[in-house]
Parts: sequence; structure tokens; C-alpha cells
Amino acid sequence: MCCRYSYGIRMADELLEKLGIESAEDMPCGEIGPAAASLIVRGEGGILRADKALWGFPAGSGGLMINARAETVLQKPMFSSSALYRRCVMPASRFWEWDEHKKRVGFEDPENEMMLLAGIWDLKDGAARFVVLTTEANDTVRPVHERMPLLLGMSEAEGWIKDLKAAERLMKKPMPPLRQLREQEQLRMF
Repeated sequence: MCCRYSYGIRMADELLEKLGIESAEDMPCGEIGPAAASLIVRGEGGILRADKALWGFPAGSGGLMINARAETVLQKPMFSSSALYRRCVMPASRFWEWDEHKKRVGFEDPENEMMLLAGIWDLKDGAARFVVLTTEANDTVRPVHERMPLLLGMSEAEGWIKDLKAAERLMKKPMPPLRQLREQEQLRMF
């Protein structure tokens, strides 16, 4: 389960440039958490475009659904239409999980500065909203959490967004090894 990730404006610009999308103004960056706005790249009329969207689909309980399981996203009524027709990616330099001691643990790709989180989006309550797809954790993440974001490479982004068959294949791909970063407790002087 992914509930925090971050990226910088330079990374957002790099993503848009690599995908041939004009740079968008007023795009959020920094640490992104549930209900916050984030940059998403999505398809519209066969072309890729950058948008700002809020993280989380409203849930019946008044809360937010921020993640969907890649293994079942096509069968779940809340997510199936978006999974079929409205897929997106979000840039991330790092994502965080919390261990059994409630300590935040960061994960990043040692091979690439940018990771792409696979997601789905929809219009809910008049606003663009997205959820992050998760998959079974790999060996790096499993000691901290059983789930992790579905990560895509830059070369997979357009296929994920535009091609359902490609998306179905990518939902089953193994996740790359990541670097684990444990945050140190702040030392107190008094």
C-alpha cells in the first residue's frame, strides 16, 4: 500500500518532455499524500496530456480509497471503468511505507532517478481524482509491507495509458529491486 510519494518540479518537467507533452503550469510537486493534488499523465483522444488531480476516490464511508489492487482492479465496480478507460501515471523519486514500529521507510530505484506509479483516474464530485495501483511487494519492500505501488518504466508509460492489452500485461510484471532508506530518529539535546 502506497500512501506517500514525492517528486520535484524538474522531474515533472523531465517526464513531460520525454513523453512529448507541453509543460503545464502550476503543477504541484513535493511530498504527495492522500487528498493532495498531484501531476498525472493521462490520455485524451489518443494523445497524452498532463493534468492536476486529487489523490483518492471518495468512499461511501466519507473517507478516500487511495489504492487499488492490480490483481482485481478490473473486477471491482468502484474501479473497473477507470481501469478499462482511464489509466494514468504519476512521477515519483521515492515512495514511503511504514514498518511494524511505525517508522517511515523510503524506497527508490537505484537505477533510475524517476519511477512511474501506475494509476487510474476519474471525475468525482467535479474534480479529477486518481488512485495508485498496488501489487504484491518484491523482496526489497516485503520486509516492511506486503504491498507496493505498481511501478512502470518510461518506455511502458504510453502503452499503460493507451493500450488495455499492454496494461493487462504490465499489471502482472515483476517489480524491480529498490533501495530501502530508513529515516533516522532526530536526536534530542534535552
